[in-house]
Amino acid sequence: ISTGSQVEITGDEFSLRIFYTFLFLVAYSGDRWPFSFVQYDEITDILESCPKEIYRANSIDKAMMIHYYVGMHLLRDRMNCQIDTTRQFKVALYKACTEESKKSESAFIKKVAKQLPNRN
Repeated sequence: ISTGSQVEITGDEFSLRIFYTFLFLVAYSGDRWPFSFVQYDEITDILESCPKEIYRANSIDKAMMIHYYVGMHLLRDRMNCQIDTTRQFKVALYKACTEESKKSESAFIKKVAKQLPNRN
């Protein structure tokens, strides 16, 4: 956080998205949905097609956090804030192995793409 004539939050885009996700989650406490361009139920629909190896909500807290996380990613993308494509992630990336997982992955990608006007 930088201060001067105004307060500014700086950092790489991926870290900013994580920060804002938790900020919104704490600020809104799950009582109110802060994203006007996408409804909570629309994100639920997107997540239902997510391969089960990646996401299954076992609790309301996890579901709420993931919904805010997806909402924040969609918002930042709409603002043309892009994650640096050269960023290195030190976790194994997902690779669909079964036919069912491949179909889920494809359906999930198509649903997310519909929410990303800057990518179409």
